[in-house]
Amino acid sequence: MELNDCRARLDRIDGEILALFVERMEYVAEIAAWKREHGMPVLDREREREKLDALKAQTPEALKEYSAALFSEIMELSRAYQDRLLQPDAQGTDVKLSR
Repeated sequence: MELNDCRARLDRIDGEILALFVERMEYVAEIAAWKREHGMPVLDREREREKLDALKAQTPEALKEYSAALFSEIMELSRAYQDRLLQPDAQGTDVKLSR
């Protein structure tokens, strides 16, 4: 396979990852709204630990540390977004669901 073919496939995959990231963040916004209504904190350490453990269990051995780093970062970004949405002056700044 040629380098340009590999790069084209990576570009396609990156587009899919981005679309899924946007969809995930849309749900993160819904969760933030729910947490606001119920007075819950953004961070749920137990949920994150369980989720990371489950994801690592599904990951091939050679990629476990990279998968853990990726999803830890995604969760950190999700918490940061929820924190921003829960600020008193942040009303209406969440992304709209495209479904």
